[in-house]
Amino acid sequence: MDKAHVEETVQAAKRGNTLALAEICEAFHPQVYRYMLRRAPMDEAEDLASEVCLRAVKALPSQKGFFPAWLYRIAANLLTDRHRRRAVRDEVPLDADGHARSSATGSFASGADLRIDLERAMEGLNEEQQELLHLRFIEGYSGSEIGEILGKSAEAVRAQQVRALRALRAHLTLRRAER
Repeated sequence: MDKAHVEETVQAAKRGNTLALAEICEAFHPQVYRYMLRRAPMDEAEDLASEVCLRAVKALPSQKGFFPAWLYRIAANLLTDRHRRRAVRDEVPLDADGHARSSATGSFASGADLRIDLERAMEGLNEEQQELLHLRFIEGYSGSEIGEILGKSAEAVRAQQVRALRALRAHLTLRRAER
């Protein structure tokens, strides 16, 4: 969906066109799901993505600005709420020596493919860096669109992207050296 079509469809949905509303939900649900899948357990991602869509439908009459940015802000806020609620309850699994275990793929195996290397390296980035790289390289948003989503200037996004890619490269180099 190009920007003009998104805007036209959003305006139609605001006027009560249920077909336009369905089109918006169908178009953006997969993107929101992928966004949630990168930030929440797989068994929760679908429910969280659906919750984002429900919240968006309820708040659509007051929506302003770039629709995807507004939608991702709802998603980010939902994740923040989820993390706050879980912060008190979450337990960290420990190994036999009392060290925190990774909830990811376990120990790093020699011969692991590039995807595992990349996922592990991404875990070494902070949440904001992970979000930026996901929006840029997985979702395909431009620097200015990401700026709207994150509430930053396009220049700040570009600078942060450079820092995130350098950090990612450093983590990948370190992981490969550990083999």
